[in-house]
Amino acid sequence: MTSTPTFSISDETFEDVVDPSAVRELTGDDPAPVAVRLHRREDAASTELGGQSEHRLRLYLKSPRALSELLPVLEDLGLRVVDQRPLQLTGEDGSTFQLYDFGVGFPHGVEAEDVLGLFEEALGAVLSGRAASDALNRLVLAESLPWRTVAVLRAYTRYLIQLGAGYGEDFMADALLRNPGVTRLLVEIFAAGLDPERDGDREARLVERRRLRGEIGEALDDVPGLEEDRFLRIMADAVLATVRTNAYLDHASIALKMLPREIAAAPAPRPAYEIWVSAPRVEGTHLRFGKVARGGLRWSDRPHDFRTEVLGLVKAQQSKNAVIIPEGAKGGFFPRWAPDRDADPEGYQREGRAAYSLFIGSLLDVTDNRAAGEGDESSVVTPDGVVALDGPDDYLVVAADKGTATFSDLANSISADYGFWLGDAFASGGSVGFDHKQMGITARGAWESVKRHFAARGVDCQREDFTAIGIGGMAGDVFGNGMLRSEHTRLIAAFDTRHIFLDPAPDAAASFAERKRLFELPRAYWSDYDESSISAGGGVYPRSAKSIEIGEEVREALGLDDSVRELAPADLVSAILRAPADLLYTGGAGTYVKATDEDQSDAGDRANDPLRIDASELRVAVIGEGGNLGLTQRARIEAARRGILVNTDAIDNSAGVETSDREVNLKILVDRLVADGELTRDERAAFIEQQVEEVAGLVLRTNREQNVLLQAERLGTRPTNSTAERFMAHLEEHGGLDREVELLPSDEELAARRAAGEPLTSPELAVLTAYSKTDLSRSLLEGGFGADPWLDEILLEYFPAAVGERYAGRFGEHPLRREIICTRVANDVVDTAGIVFVHRVVEETGASPATVAHAFIVAREIFGLRELMELHRGIAPTADPEGWSAVIRDLQRFTDRAVRWVIAEGTLSAAAAAARGGAAGEPASTRGDDSPLGPDDDASFGRDDDSSAAGGDDSSPESPIREVLGRFEGVASLVEELPDLVADDAAASIHERARRAAGWEVPAALVDRWASIWQSLSLLDVVEITRASGYSLREAALLYFAVYERFRVRNIALAITELPRTGRWDSIARSAQRADLYEATAELTLAIALDNDEAGVERGGDVAGAARALAKWEESHRVRMPAIRRLTEEMPEEIDAYASGARPVDLATLSVAVRTLREMA
Repeated sequence: MTSTPTFSISDETFEDVVDPSAVRELTGDDPAPVAVRLHRREDAASTELGGQSEHRLRLYLKSPRALSELLPVLEDLGLRVVDQRPLQLTGEDGSTFQLYDFGVGFPHGVEAEDVLGLFEEALGAVLSGRAASDALNRLVLAESLPWRTVAVLRAYTRYLIQLGAGYGEDFMADALLRNPGVTRLLVEIFAAGLDPERDGDREARLVERRRLRGEIGEALDDVPGLEEDRFLRIMADAVLATVRTNAYLDHASIALKMLPREIAAAPAPRPAYEIWVSAPRVEGTHLRFGKVARGGLRWSDRPHDFRTEVLGLVKAQQSKNAVIIPEGAKGGFFPRWAPDRDADPEGYQREGRAAYSLFIGSLLDVTDNRAAGEGDESSVVTPDGVVALDGPDDYLVVAADKGTATFSDLANSISADYGFWLGDAFASGGSVGFDHKQMGITARGAWESVKRHFAARGVDCQREDFTAIGIGGMAGDVFGNGMLRSEHTRLIAAFDTRHIFLDPAPDAAASFAERKRLFELPRAYWSDYDESSISAGGGVYPRSAKSIEIGEEVREALGLDDSVRELAPADLVSAILRAPADLLYTGGAGTYVKATDEDQSDAGDRANDPLRIDASELRVAVIGEGGNLGLTQRARIEAARRGILVNTDAIDNSAGVETSDREVNLKILVDRLVADGELTRDERAAFIEQQVEEVAGLVLRTNREQNVLLQAERLGTRPTNSTAERFMAHLEEHGGLDREVELLPSDEELAARRAAGEPLTSPELAVLTAYSKTDLSRSLLEGGFGADPWLDEILLEYFPAAVGERYAGRFGEHPLRREIICTRVANDVVDTAGIVFVHRVVEETGASPATVAHAFIVAREIFGLRELMELHRGIAPTADPEGWSAVIRDLQRFTDRAVRWVIAEGTLSAAAAAARGGAAGEPASTRGDDSPLGPDDDASFGRDDDSSAAGGDDSSPESPIREVLGRFEGVASLVEELPDLVADDAAASIHERARRAAGWEVPAALVDRWASIWQSLSLLDVVEITRASGYSLREAALLYFAVYERFRVRNIALAITELPRTGRWDSIARSAQRADLYEATAELTLAIALDNDEAGVERGGDVAGAARALAKWEESHRVRMPAIRRLTEEMPEEIDAYASGARPVDLATLSVAVRTLREMA
């Protein structure tokens, strides 16, 4: 038992007011920072309070507090302070305590004794820092609400401020006080759904919520004021959209997991999930577009609108994450107790870490966990004390961002304290993981964009000097590494938050060496730059200077008027952004370029309003966005339409997020090996470290592939045609696209651009690329894609080679196996065949996206398309752009036609249907039932119904893909022989294409394949002819190309290509006509082979022999002479004119030609 403390008081007159038990609360085994005592007093003084009952409020404090600090706290609770007496207590041991004796009055209608407990708890919570002090605290006494409940309401009001709802704290507090019925219903809705002490399962809670929704709707109808009504309705939306909370855990924060798409006032885009964290110490938000999502956590310096900042970042992140498994996520927090950064940098950093820790813990509070060693959904465990009104949600990963680059180990230690299943995969880049700055991975990825842009201008920036301006400092990961990517970078000007760097005529080699020295320092600023290495007229200047002298050299370098002699730092920064240079490279935080028709507020970055320029003022040729949000999206589009080569930040700096995702997925796999005893913890760390460079190579390949895709689409102009309009309409209906938000042109604007011959810009194409990949990946996942065992080959491509060599047998256990496969296939399909490819094929064939993807894989493997694309991506920057464009255009068209052939042939779908018991879902192939090449099949490969996304038994040994690839394995050898298999016109065509490519500086292997690419497509039919006729592959090919030559199939095909393509039905008609042509050619070839064998005609072992065999068939089938004569004598002139473009194509003539071929069979 604690003894009664002995103490002395500074004014013995008031010794009788001291309560020894209160002092004991401050000195016991678990001392409180404050003890509260309230005493009722009835005397004449009460009249001073206008009839209110006066009480003496005594606060016992371990540390002195200023009266100016305490009075607002009491007033926020609704008390009126009449007088105060500060006293000091001194213990025998010399310890001191502060006693404040206040005369206070409680609000009208409030009986102090009834709310005494609530009052004491609330006051103690405020003074101990557990609760904030503001006008909302009046609800404690006025509505008898516990302070924790008020904290929940405060969390929502603070959230509304971040939404930009337009209401101040006092207005919201007054509205809740003036409408107590609505306030009580808000509290009841929250508790009915989320209080773990209440009875009822998830469904019962949702039913009760729906009932209360109706009740509060009626109550809101009675709210008299328009603005109060609007505010309270937004509050109701937010509460009803909340599906989890930690409010009942008595932790230091309130975390609310919400569904923003159910909050009408939430600005677009609206992610699927948001965890809002509110505490006196920190506020923060974490936005996710899906349950499996990833992105960095940013230490924001924007207290009033950090959610706007994070929303802009997560929008870019969603686009960026199109190349990885998780969807986009982003978090941001603002430390509310942090001291001034410049006055107390150590304290600022210390408080930032503490706020970050609280934020991370709050996120984990409302996140599910997995039972150790389990991978299925049944092992998901919801935290104790948390009610989940949503489904299982256990995938939470974070990454470094601005201000949190060194926090990964801290985050992982918190994850470990929570026992979170991802271990140190929770926060990528920690002490056991990939060090992004050391790898330079984000900058290296951005530099792939820079190299591609320069290559498009015929410049090799790795071998030729170029000028650059930059945003950032050499100590930074993205900017520092970026400025070391080429020894030919001549950086003439740069700025960061502290300094402005000017070097008007830099020596490339010397300046590179000095930048490298700076980058390697433990901590470096531009002020550490060796001034002897700076050219005449340059220097390093603090941004805090009143003005900076501008010499002739700088005026010339920045393109300034001769009259400019000095500039304020802000004006000089703007001048740097306007400078004539080859490259603008962004590597710092902030938005510095807006569109000409945008207001400063549209940039969402008030701090840089004085510096920002319009896109019309840019004078650079290339922009590389290593950092986020350097330009607004509208500014990028404007710059691109003016001829500047620019992508988006989501494209340029995607390497960082992809590296993090690969690290997480590698750790998930490796941790299972550790759990099973196949690796020790030390071996695990070393094994992960050994994969760094190979992972970097895999990541950079993504950057190259996306840049090639964007350049191909930009030059090909396809995304302004009618297919693009329909694709965008599809995405608006099914893919979550909002053209207005994403700044994509309307149908009318597309038509205008099409008429003007203006393609979509790279920034617009980048958005469509992300949506195309994400939509396809989701479709594949929902359609059960991934069941075929052959698709484990995708995992072998995804993980580093050493991982596959040792542990490929464990890939099937990875909990994200199907997600990895779907994402990688979706990326490969779009990067190879184009943005609208899948949509066009689905639209014109009726196949499901899953079937298209399977057909793509088959076509890719049969024809070695991946290797051909790699050869194309490696074409030198100095190569002829005509050749670059011609090759990629034909590769994409060839892929399209090969995929359609695989779909139409039907064998792949038939095998899949048999494996599933004959499920149907897709239209029949274009082959007729009587076709000798195989029966129709209307089965889809992927699942198109609402059945489980598991997509079948992954353990089944049957592999339709492997079966079909086995049937067509002979195609590769025939491709090499094609020049010796084709007849005169086709051989001349191959020769002419090879001659045309001779001066393109394209790899010889690629030229050879490109020259004969259209003839190689026919080899698919040749294989089928072989199976049906008994001919060898070579014999069948020789006969097929003899028919191809004799009946002018090539020119008929070229004429079909000239058919109109202005709308969907035109496209379908053209595709159907082409399919009919090749089908009729194959059927005729097979008929000739069978007839000749029956007649004993020699098959022919070369081109001449095949021609003789065909002539023999003609002689023995004189009944077909009218048809033969029609094709060989009557129609050639017209067909050749169509093929050459000399005469407008007549569909009737082509239809007769194709029908004639079919008649001859």
